[in-house]
Amino acid sequence: MTETGWPSDGGIAATINNAMTYNSHLVGSVKRGTPKRPGKPIETYIFDLIDENQKSPELEKHWGVFLPNKQPKYPLSFE
Repeated sequence: MTETGWPSDGGIAATINNAMTYNSHLVGSVKRGTPKRPGKPIETYIFDLIDENQKSPELEKHWGVFLPNKQPKYPLSFE
């Protein structure tokens, strides 16, 4: 088991656009399955649901798909 994601701030290439692109492609990829099991979605965990503004260093605060006020940072469809 592992987690995956992309930060939206706090480091090199850590932008909202890059996080949205990474997570959107991730959702699309896991829905397709694997070469051995095509069409069977892969159970996946996106790190993190909500930004955690109490973490440090700065990069660790910005992994959420949502802001601390629970507003989405960017559109992300799981359908």
